[in-house]
This record gives sequence, C-alpha cells and structure tokens, in this order.
Amino acid sequence: MRDYKEFLKAVKSKELRLSFTSLNKLQKSPRHFLEHYTKEFKSTAPMVFGSLVHCLVLEPETFDKRYIISPTFDKRTKAGKQGYKDFVSLSEGLEVVSEKEYKEALFAIEGLKSCKPALELLRDATETEKKIRFKYKGLTISGIVDGLNPNFRFDLKTTQDARILSGQLESIVIICKLLFIRTKIKNLFILLRLKSPGIAQFMS
Repeated sequence: MRDYKEFLKAVKSKELRLSFTSLNKLQKSPRHFLEHYTKEFKSTAPMVFGSLVHCLVLEPETFDKRYIISPTFDKRTKAGKQGYKDFVSLSEGLEVVSEKEYKEALFAIEGLKSCKPALELLRDATETEKKIRFKYKGLTISGIVDGLNPNFRFDLKTTQDARILSGQLESIVIICKLLFIRTKIKNLFILLRLKSPGIAQFMS
C-alpha cells in the first residue's frame, strides 16, 4: 500500500510494478487500478479458498508448512470464540482453515480425475507456482504462473458457475496476450467447478 503521491510518482517514473491483478483492475476502471495500489490489501474468503485449492493441486507437499486444519468450535458461544482465538494464536503463522473448507477443497479437486487434458497439463508441467518478472516497453511486469513448461502456461481457476468464469476469461486471455505478446507459448486454463465433484473444464 502506498499513498496517492507515491503512486503517481511511481507511474510517471515507470517504477510501478504491474501484474495480472493490477492489469485486470485497470480493465474495470482507473479507480479500481488506483485503489489496488493505495488501499490496504485484505484477503477475502474466496481468495483464501482458491489458494488452498492451488496448494492441494499444485504443491501438496507444502500443505503442512502453510496450513493447519482447525477443530470445530461453536463460535456462537464465548467459550467457542475463545477456543478458536487460542487455536489461531498457537498456529505459529500457518493459515487456519476449517475442516469444512478442507473437505470442500478436496471435493472440488475430484473434478480433475475425470478431465484428461487437465491431468496431462499437471503431469507435463516442469514448474508450478512460478514467479516471473520481465520488462515490457520500460514497465516492470510480474506475476505467478500456476504451471508451465517450454510449450505452455496454464492457470487454475475455481468457480461456482463455469459459465460466469468463462465470460471473465475473455479479459484474462487479453491480459495474457499482453504479458506474453513476444512468445508463441500457449496460455491454457483449468476450471474447477465448486460443489460439483467430477466436473472440471479445460480451455485454451
């Protein structure tokens, strides 16, 4: 987070680091773009859940280092609220997820088992959760690629309604073409539909 004057200075000097997220905000409006840099970032529940799914699919070996599953606490009671608070304080910086959230993530991932193209992408990826940074016309652009090899990059998305996300992917494709305009690498997408086991979609 930075103040407005710092933001303008960074824009004018081309020191501002762009990313897929910031470019997506800019597509919505200049105001969304400005607020992305000048307002404090707060994770939403869907963002936390999406990160959990990414971890379980792309880097399952890191789960125990990043997450801890919380016992069930009745947060309607004083004792339950205190119990949960104590558990979080003892989690030593790990992301706390409920057993319900963990099971829902596993439920969604079941969709991959019936989607052969998605399984092939995951199998053939030589790197996952790869941080990238490069210059484009003097601007620094950075991001994280969910999976890649010399021939493709893919992004893993979770959604309640694949029809809605399919529409949103049109803007994502535009941004990907901008980010990788000088390459012939294919940009592909794996869509996991939540609350529908056995359903995954593959898009290019």
